[in-house]
Amino acid sequence: MSRQKPLQPGASAVEPLRPAQTVSKQSSPTIRPVVFLISALAIVCLTAPFPGCSLLSPAKGEATESPVPLALRLQAPQTKKYNFSPEERISIEGRNGLRIVLHPNSLEIPEHCHTLDAYFTDYVNPLETVAANLDFLEAEQERISEGNTDSESDSSAFAENPTKQKDAKEIEQEVSKTPGPSLLESAGMFDLRIYCGQEEVHLKKGQNLLVSPPRTVPGEEFGTYVRTEDGWKQEGRQKPSRNSYIFRGKVKLQQENAGGIRVLDMDEGFVQFSSPTANYSLRLEPGQKRRVLFAAPQHIPEEMVFQSSGDPGIRRVEDISLASIPEAAKGDSLVAISRSDIPPELFTERCRILVQVIRSDSGMPQAGAGRLFLNGAPEVSANGRFCLSEAILGESTDITIGLDRQDSSGETNRGYRIQQEDRGKLVILSSKRSQERTGGGEIVISENSSGPGDPSADSRQDAGLATIPRTGMWNFDYPRFDLACLTIPVRGAVSGYMATVLSLDRFSAYTQYQHSPGASLNTAFLQGERSRVLVFSLDQKSYGVSSDFLVWNKYGHFKIQDSPCQVIAEIQLKPLPEYALSDPKRFRKDLGL
Repeated sequence: MSRQKPLQPGASAVEPLRPAQTVSKQSSPTIRPVVFLISALAIVCLTAPFPGCSLLSPAKGEATESPVPLALRLQAPQTKKYNFSPEERISIEGRNGLRIVLHPNSLEIPEHCHTLDAYFTDYVNPLETVAANLDFLEAEQERISEGNTDSESDSSAFAENPTKQKDAKEIEQEVSKTPGPSLLESAGMFDLRIYCGQEEVHLKKGQNLLVSPPRTVPGEEFGTYVRTEDGWKQEGRQKPSRNSYIFRGKVKLQQENAGGIRVLDMDEGFVQFSSPTANYSLRLEPGQKRRVLFAAPQHIPEEMVFQSSGDPGIRRVEDISLASIPEAAKGDSLVAISRSDIPPELFTERCRILVQVIRSDSGMPQAGAGRLFLNGAPEVSANGRFCLSEAILGESTDITIGLDRQDSSGETNRGYRIQQEDRGKLVILSSKRSQERTGGGEIVISENSSGPGDPSADSRQDAGLATIPRTGMWNFDYPRFDLACLTIPVRGAVSGYMATVLSLDRFSAYTQYQHSPGASLNTAFLQGERSRVLVFSLDQKSYGVSSDFLVWNKYGHFKIQDSPCQVIAEIQLKPLPEYALSDPKRFRKDLGL
C-alpha cells in the first residue's frame, strides 16, 4: 500500500510574491529572496506570463481596468512550493479546513521526471482575492454595453439580457422567472499547479483531485468553478444550487463558545456539518422539508423544521437562541433539560414521548447506533434518540431510562424517571457520560468527549469530498441574483478612484473605477449582507474605508434605468501611510478587514 504524505512547505518555499496566484515556467524552481518586492513582481510577470500576472494584462471578464495599488497587492496570500515524488499519495492542507489529496501515479509526467514541484495558494477572505486581482463573475455572463452613467469607463461584467433597458419595477417582477445580473459568493478558492522542472504536468484522463472544501463560510449550496480567460466557469460534479431554497441565520449562545455550532439533519442519519462561527446556511430542494438540530458545547440543542415554498433563493431566518445547560445536568445522572412538543408528523401511537439523550459537554446527541435501557432492559436507539409508544406507557407507570442496566433498574440514582408531563413531548436528557459500542457489541460508558464516532469530534463528513478533474485555480461558489444598487459618495480623490464593496460575513467583493474625481460611483452588491467599501485613489496616494453598513433588500442594479440605489455614508480619503508598504499587517489592521 502506498502511504499518504502530508506536504509541508520545504526549504525551497517560494518567496512571498504578491499577488501570488500561480507560479509557472520560472527560470528556476526555487526563487531567490527578493530585495524589492515590486521589482520581483515585474520580472516574474514579464518573463513568465502565467494567469496570475493579471497586474499587467487583466484577464477577460475580470472586474478591473487598472493595476491594483501596491498597498493593496501586498495583502494577497503567499504561494507555497512543495516537493514530492509522483509515486506518493500526498495531501496539501490549506486554511479553514481545505485539504487536497493526490493519488499516486495519477499525473501525466515525462519518463525522466522523478521529483515534482507543486505551487499552491489559497484564498480565505474577500480582501485577499481583490489584492490578487480576482473577481467573482461567471464566465457565461455577457458584458453590458451601456456603462455606468457616473463613470467615464466601466469595469463591470454583470450579466444582463442585451435587450432594451427595463425599469426597476419590471426587473423586480421578472427576477424570479429569468436569471438577471449575478455575483458569485465563495466558500473559498485555491490555485494548484504542478511542474516537473519548467514543464507543467496535468492529471491523467479519468483521474481527479479529491478536495475537502474549506469551511470559510458555512453552507451546502456551493458548486465548483474553474478559472478561465473569460472568468469563473462551473465545472465538475459539484454543482451550485441555482434553484434551491437557502435558509440563512445565526445561532445566539448564552455563553461564549470556542467550538462553534453543529447542525444535524435529523432525517438523514444525523448527517452533520459544522460552522466555526454562529452562522449557518441550509439548502432545501423544491417541496422538501428538513428537521434540523442546532447544537453547541455546554448548550441545550434546539430542533427546528424548515420547509421550501414560494420562489427559490435566499431566505433570512430569525436568530435562534440556545440556553446554557444547567450545572445540575453536567454530572453523571440523566437530567431533563428541555421539553417541547413532538413534531406533528412524528406524534403517533408508536411515539407518545420522544427522548433525545445528549452529552452535556458537547451539546451533541449520543453517538452511533448504541442502546439505552428501560427498567433494566435494552432499548434500541439511534444517536441517543428513541420513542416510547402508547403500549409501553400503558404497561407501566414507572419507567426509568439509563445509560446502562444498573442506572435504568434503580440500582443507582443516575437514571431518569418518566414524568406525566413528558407525554406528547420531545424530552432532551443530558449527562456528561457517553455510550459507545465496542467490537463485541457491548455498550461502554466513557468519560471522553471525542471518542470514535462521537459527533462532538470535528468530523469532515459534513462537507463531503469534491472531485476536481484538473489542476488550476478553483473556487467553491454560489451565484447570487439578489442584488441591490449602491451609491458611493467619495471626497478627496484628485485623480479618480477605485471602490470595492466587500462582504464582512460572506465571501464576495465587487470593484469598480470612477475617473471623475468629484463624482459619486454607482455599483451593485448582495442584498442583506453586512458590508464595507474600500477606496483607493488612482494615483495610489490616498485611501478610505466606509463604516459597516447593511445592504438593503430592494432589488436594483446600476445598469438598470431608474433603479433605486442605497446611498451609503460619504467616504473621506486620507493620505496613505508609509507603513502601508513596509508593514502590510499593520495596514490591514487599519482597514479592519
